[in-house]
Amino acid sequence: MRVILIEPGAAPEVKNIEWHGNADELLGGFAGLMQFPFDAAGVLHDADGALKGKPQNRMYRGQWLHGRAVIVGVKDGTYCDLSPEQEVLYAQRWRNTKIPYQRSFFILRAN
Repeated sequence: MRVILIEPGAAPEVKNIEWHGNADELLGGFAGLMQFPFDAAGVLHDADGALKGKPQNRMYRGQWLHGRAVIVGVKDGTYCDLSPEQEVLYAQRWRNTKIPYQRSFFILRAN
């Protein structure tokens, strides 16, 4: 499966990994998913990483992700390959330690 692997202190890497459906094993802990707004992708992280003393990796949505993080495609509630466009977008966006959170804005206009 095509994913972006992000180790603490390292640049994101697009990788083709063998996926056996066990995110806990891939992350070395209890897998949590933070889905990205407006896109069929999200970041998997060890939800208990801070309690286990894993190093800080990236800050997203105001919280630190600890240990390994993996950006995956998400379709119909299952993990899947990232598209080539997602690979480029998220590899670039996640180079920084603090990731800006995209919020939705609605503009109401009276006609």
